[in-house]
Amino acid sequence: DVFSYTGVVSACRNGNGRHGDWSARENIEGLAERMEADGVALNVVTYGAWMHAAAMEGGIRAVRDVWARMRGGGLEPNAFCYAAVVVAFREEGLWQRAVRVVRYLLHEGSPVVPDLVCFSAAVDSCARFGRVDEAMQLYNAMRDLNVRPNEYIFNSLIFACMKAGRWQDALTIFDELAEKGIRPNVYIYTSCISSCGKAKAWERALDLLNQMKDDNIRPNVHAYSAAISACEKAGEWKAALDILSEMGRNGVPPNR
Repeated sequence: DVFSYTGVVSACRNGNGRHGDWSARENIEGLAERMEADGVALNVVTYGAWMHAAAMEGGIRAVRDVWARMRGGGLEPNAFCYAAVVVAFREEGLWQRAVRVVRYLLHEGSPVVPDLVCFSAAVDSCARFGRVDEAMQLYNAMRDLNVRPNEYIFNSLIFACMKAGRWQDALTIFDELAEKGIRPNVYIYTSCISSCGKAKAWERALDLLNQMKDDNIRPNVHAYSAAISACEKAGEWKAALDILSEMGRNGVPPNR
């Protein structure tokens, strides 16, 4: 039935990559054709999963094709479908269009309310280009809608600050994690350390590295490299060499 097929479609999308000689998108397209051949109508959940696979592999044109097919079947898109559009724009580097979709959904009278997936993709799209103000506007809109942010959102916000050279803003956002009851992960710590490094705030970068270890999060090569870079920019070579020695003791090989 449609629920069984939809479960398989979702599994293909969540597989994130190729299965044998077939991509997730190709697998879903094949399942959609089989559903139609078996007389099983596709529902909006099936189309949503299909759109997300298309967004990652075929871009906005592929998403539009699936969208048109869904609308031709008389189905209305939900927030997950709109999120696929945002993801497609993000993957093509079109951050302004990604933001525009979410802003459209925020207008009074919008057909759906943007969800966490919509916001996450749009914030990440801004982050990739260091668009801190736009990312923060989206974050504030999330709070207004009582959409609970996750660590992915915070990592994107901090990454945006790092790209824009706004290290103090990155630390302010980092401090907000505790208020939200969200435990920072290795990516969040690394982005914060990199932000401090760009500003030559090497002591703050080392504080974060130590705090990371206190939180029982094992630094990876990227976290250590960010800390070493912070010391290098500030001319603190002894501290950089100390970190390099620690990497060796902890079995973390340096970057080539």
